[in-house]
Amino acid sequence: MHVGGLRHSNFQASNGKTCLNLMETDVVSSLDTSVTASIPQWDTLVQTMAGLYRSDKNDQPVPAVATSYHKSSDGKTYTFNLRHNAKWSNGDTVTAWRKGVFPKAMSGYNYIFSNIKNADQISQGKKAVSSLGVKAVGKYKLVVQLENTEPTFIDKMVIPAFYPQNTRLVKKYGAKYGTAAKYTAFDGAFKVTKWTNTSEKWTAVKNP
Repeated sequence: MHVGGLRHSNFQASNGKTCLNLMETDVVSSLDTSVTASIPQWDTLVQTMAGLYRSDKNDQPVPAVATSYHKSSDGKTYTFNLRHNAKWSNGDTVTAWRKGVFPKAMSGYNYIFSNIKNADQISQGKKAVSSLGVKAVGKYKLVVQLENTEPTFIDKMVIPAFYPQNTRLVKKYGAKYGTAAKYTAFDGAFKVTKWTNTSEKWTAVKNP
């Protein structure tokens, strides 16, 4: 049976818990949300990471790390209010973030950010990363400025390319971030264990 491109089966474990086995088409080479591009990686990130919004059972965006947003009268500025109790799996607090748009970004999805103010010029190396139209106001407010109105902007927030990174761990581990479970933190419903970027098997367990 296939669901969302995945072959799966489930069984009742001896401890009474239900296990779901998923078969992917390839290994997960990274869980860094700024460098991911393959379907197996995105499938895993959807299960283990939370962005501002997530998809509900009807594929509609509902709040995840965000609690609400306000759109300006001209439709070009979005102000997101974030949950104060959102945590990474290592206990760190999830705070407002800015990421993903820079000349050396490796995900291949820079175009997704194109309508954010100055994103294209930054990707082309013509403007500084600091000029991106995304601003963290304190820890729990994120302001995004767009070049043009975009009715589907909130819909895009469920895409893994928009998910956060734990910036403390990014600074601590550098290039190792996202290459193994021990070099990554998760803020979604599950966390990955028993995984490195060459593993052919990995496990997702409930994230406390």
